[in-house]
Amino acid sequence: MPDLNKIIEDLSSLTVAEAADLSKQLEEKWGVTPMAAAAPAAAAGGAVEEAKDLVEGAPKEVKSGVNKKEAEEIKAKLEAAGAKVELK
Repeated sequence: MPDLNKIIEDLSSLTVAEAADLSKQLEEKWGVTPMAAAAPAAAAGGAVEEAKDLVEGAPKEVKSGVNKKEAEEIKAKLEAAGAKVELK
């Protein structure tokens, strides 16, 4: 059995961009969104939800010095991957 605490620690250190990339890769591998595939794990202890909250709750600057159009494109991609995004 995998070490779930180690997985949670690894997930909590991801940047928003890394979390979005992880989500995309898992969706490509499994054919479903990671949260849908991980639903049994969440029901079994909430580790996935806990990890998701840690990742989303850690605000990080993804990219600076971009024009409004590019910022909106980046925001749309991150939100499509499940991230909460705030433009500054």
